[in-house]
Amino acid sequence: MPSNFFWYDAMTTDTAAATKFYADVVGWVPQESGSPGYTALTVGGAGVAGLMAVPEDAAAMGARPAWVGYIHVNDVPTMMEAIREAGGKI
Repeated sequence: MPSNFFWYDAMTTDTAAATKFYADVVGWVPQESGSPGYTALTVGGAGVAGLMAVPEDAAAMGARPAWVGYIHVNDVPTMMEAIREAGGKI
């Protein structure tokens, strides 16, 4: 099932360290997103990812730092059916 990741979100316990790491190692440029606590990461002025702290309520329920990737598909119902037919769950 070929698809394209179009955005990534990272949740972390140390946003300052993560911002520095991705800027230094990957070359992503942090920019204010307009949403409190959410930093956009860009390449050549184009957004590629976002960075935020793990929400306190989520951490209280056991959430840990993680990446979430968002995949673009042209037809969601058709893709959902293909996933089910391949043995996946929605």
